[in-house]
Amino acid sequence: MKVAEVADNVKRLVDEPPSRDGFVFELLLAYGSPKSGVTLLKKGTRNLSKVPSEVLWKNKVYFKPVNVSQASSLPEGADSPQDAGGKAHEDQLPHQTLHLRRRTPGAFI
Repeated sequence: MKVAEVADNVKRLVDEPPSRDGFVFELLLAYGSPKSGVTLLKKGTRNLSKVPSEVLWKNKVYFKPVNVSQASSLPEGADSPQDAGGKAHEDQLPHQTLHLRRRTPGAFI
């Protein structure tokens, strides 16, 4: 999948956001993950997380939704907790956290 295709897919995802529960699955598809694997992940067959709201696909993605009320405000002019001179703690993260792991150099997912 080319970078332009991924950018178009992600733009489409931003323009027409899916449900909160379906976001991570749509994002994986936008980055070119196999539909069959995402379907198995959605059904729970490949989800290794023990927490119902989290998604863990071995060596691919870890997703944990966080309530907006848990996100803290940053000082003026700071775009991230690191800009504010601190570390990102779990209660300071934006409303959704997604960690992508590189399989091959230069490519996510």
